[in-house]
Amino acid sequence: MHQLHPIGSDPPLAVNWWTAALPQRTRLWLSLALGCVAAILVWAQDVDAKAVGDWDQCWIAGRALLQGKSPYAAVNAESSPWPLIYPLPAVLVSLPFTPLPLPFARAAFTGVTSALLAYGLSTRWLGLLPFASGAYFWALMGVQWVPLLVAAVLLPWLSALLVVKPTTGLVLWAGWPTRIAVVGGIVLLAASFAVDPWWVGKWRTSVGAGIVYHVPLVMRPLGWVLLLAALRWRRPEGRFLTAFALMPQAAMPYDALPLLLIPRTFLERVIFVAGTQLLALVGMAKLGAASPSAFADSLWPATLLFAYLPALIMVLRTKNASGEPLTAETAH
Repeated sequence: MHQLHPIGSDPPLAVNWWTAALPQRTRLWLSLALGCVAAILVWAQDVDAKAVGDWDQCWIAGRALLQGKSPYAAVNAESSPWPLIYPLPAVLVSLPFTPLPLPFARAAFTGVTSALLAYGLSTRWLGLLPFASGAYFWALMGVQWVPLLVAAVLLPWLSALLVVKPTTGLVLWAGWPTRIAVVGGIVLLAASFAVDPWWVGKWRTSVGAGIVYHVPLVMRPLGWVLLLAALRWRRPEGRFLTAFALMPQAAMPYDALPLLLIPRTFLERVIFVAGTQLLALVGMAKLGAASPSAFADSLWPATLLFAYLPALIMVLRTKNASGEPLTAETAH
């Protein structure tokens, strides 16, 4: 098993308030504060508690599971626009939030995941720049899993949670593999089989129902260029971006959030933030698309230009060599 490798090291900078290491207590308070802000924002915009988003499926399924019912049967045409597309581990992880009414459950889930991401990023003030990105904003308002998955890379004790969304989780693990992710993931999967030994078949049936706009980036126009990241296969960023290009995904603005693991310098982080802000603005302008598939297709040129191409250039600018192990203390 490979050891976790670094996102990269910044060039030497004069020590000042935004590059100096933050004390543990400061990081904890910052994480709590940002988590509270995230929760309030989600709760304040939640004017339609009946609208079913991605994580809402897990909330519906979790409630059914607590009542002794099948979570996959509960997420049906009456409760959701599409079947339950997440594996049972995602439902189990969501259980602490399911007793809450949906608006408060969304807010609590987003607050917790944002706080964990903030803790992973806040080794320095500079590390918090991604919270100003359009990718984070889109994930925040859409109550997405991706902030938690990125936090699981920065905080290895969370890495078992990569199994809750196997596509994104596998891509991240390809870049930053750890034994604890494997062992923890096996434990979480074992708990899922103990709850329902037949859940894999039910999940496969749900996924097989077809979400046609989930396609690999390489199959989108000019998406093949991202395979150039394989030229830096010794680096975690190179492996990650190559796997990212091959994995089916929705290509929504929030899917670009894991790209925050690639920037190494202050300027690269600013480029990530500014690029995904532009992407989010373009996405807002195209929200009237007839379907998620049409939205993803129309947004793809901006997604490639503002998010993935800059990330590819950052990867190719590095040497094809491994570095020091990545931890929350060394990543940012």
